[in-house]
Amino acid sequence: MSTIPLVLKLVVVATCVECVVLRRRIAFRSARGENTLLDLFSARPPLLQLELSAALSVVVWAPLMWLSHWPLDVAAELAGVGALIVVGLALGLAKGAEAVLGAAVVFGLVTPDDRLFTGFVLPTAAAYLIRVVHTDPDFWRTGVQQMRALSRQTADLAPPTLVDRFWQAVLVVVAALPVVAVATMPMSGATVTDQILRWTAAAMVTGQLAGTLWSAAPLPRTFRHIQAGALTASVLVAAAVAASPFGGWLAHLWPLSLPGVAGGLILVVIAALSHLGYVHGRGWWQAGALLFRVPLAAGVFPFALGVAFHPGHGRIVAATLLATAEAAAAAAGRRRPRPDHANAAWAARTVGWPLEKWTYQLRPWQYDAFLRRPGKPDHLLVRTYASFAVRSARGEMITGQDYLVRDPGLLRPLSGAAALVWADLATRALDLVDEQVVPRYPREHLETLRKAQRNTRADVAYATGMVLAYAEHWPKAYGELRNAGDLYRRIGATHRAALTTAAAAYISAAHLAQPGSAGRDLETIPGPVAGEPAIEYVTTIARAAIERCEPSPGPPLTDAVLLASLRRDPDAPVWGRSFRIALLELLNQARNGAADLVDSASWRNKLRIRGSGRLR
Repeated sequence: MSTIPLVLKLVVVATCVECVVLRRRIAFRSARGENTLLDLFSARPPLLQLELSAALSVVVWAPLMWLSHWPLDVAAELAGVGALIVVGLALGLAKGAEAVLGAAVVFGLVTPDDRLFTGFVLPTAAAYLIRVVHTDPDFWRTGVQQMRALSRQTADLAPPTLVDRFWQAVLVVVAALPVVAVATMPMSGATVTDQILRWTAAAMVTGQLAGTLWSAAPLPRTFRHIQAGALTASVLVAAAVAASPFGGWLAHLWPLSLPGVAGGLILVVIAALSHLGYVHGRGWWQAGALLFRVPLAAGVFPFALGVAFHPGHGRIVAATLLATAEAAAAAAGRRRPRPDHANAAWAARTVGWPLEKWTYQLRPWQYDAFLRRPGKPDHLLVRTYASFAVRSARGEMITGQDYLVRDPGLLRPLSGAAALVWADLATRALDLVDEQVVPRYPREHLETLRKAQRNTRADVAYATGMVLAYAEHWPKAYGELRNAGDLYRRIGATHRAALTTAAAAYISAAHLAQPGSAGRDLETIPGPVAGEPAIEYVTTIARAAIERCEPSPGPPLTDAVLLASLRRDPDAPVWGRSFRIALLELLNQARNGAADLVDSASWRNKLRIRGSGRLR
């Protein structure tokens, strides 16, 4: 006797019919090669094809009705509901619309089977709808729906869509599942201590899942969707395995090997070692660590097994200890998603895109980085491009730049002047913000955005100057560094202004044979900052180049000293490591080449041509 209401079954069957309609519409339009952005009101597939596909789907399942009473029932008993869900999700993601319609009719109406209906039909229909909504919107939308979707977006900005809000809602539901499980699945014979531990474990796991939702906000939308799908799948698979007979076998085995506090501590050690092995290991070591890391991540599976579906005092204690340790590691930021890594992975792939595609794909970034939180403009993508420029100029291969590219030049490092392509992308991104975001920005936060824009433009100018210095295009390198110094000075970043101006002065004196211009550049550095150790070091090298003498002996400038000087500009983000290394390498080159500079005949010849034996 089925316990599912007939109305719900009819709704599911109607939804499956709509899935078949969508499937045939997508196939029909794909075969015609239509671009629905241009031809919105295109033809529909013949109704005969729809009716035929629906009838065939039922005919395929009808001879197999007996499977719902013997083989599939046995399989469900042995493998559990999780196996049915996995098969249903896979079939739905593979666009098996006809199959899900036949299964809905057979297991919902002809021979009702609640287990197969809820464990197979519903996941299959849900997975198919998710696949269609995510990957084929231009095909299944009607002309009116397409026009409405386009009207919600401006020509150059992309606010959050239905897909984004869908995954946000999914993550909220998934994060709440541990608390719901403890509230709806009581433990027989539980003591007060057991109840406290169960709620503590649920709170720790829920907090980690909610923290993942919060920390994923700065990520690019594509990475947010991938992370949301992976997190949802991992939680559902953990619950399915824990509820299966295999989970019951593991729960029976658990007290024999990992009881109570000792078991919890062992799990914590295994989780920590597997995390370290996955992060720092290579090859088989990394793969082996992943086998242990996945089941223990965030304590989700131990919670589902030992707290929700098979509760027992020893299992509850161990699972609570693991969940608490994982939550502490997450709160300390050890396992939090890194927006800079995700932005770097996405940004590296954009270097080979045509300009039109690149501009189109940056629409979500313009909205998410600036208009979503107007008080905190986020230029992380632009700074990532700038750092790529400096790293490439040094001969480093940027991971991801060769992803699905046709240009053979992207298969090797973009060293030297070729690295300017990254700086050009950074400049274009800033220009897009000026053109599209600034006119739409709230007035009360507009000055904050403009200041951040000026600061980032100064960083891009500095990166461009360093790329040109690596390529030994000295006149252009001097101009860019001098421009960066002026930009830093306008926004009040006096230490950055002094460092870049002194570096430009050195290039002017050493490589352009213009000691007078270099001396005037050094005179613009204010006295209060000229005595800073890092700035004094750079100015000393520049003055040695002006006076054609070797700099005074002393220890080289270290990254720590340079970093301390940069942090004295409170309103500007600290330079990344690639920026600092570029300046340090330029200074090391200056010290190593000081003797050659003193003995350089070309230097004396250029001074003799100017007709002056004295330096001003």
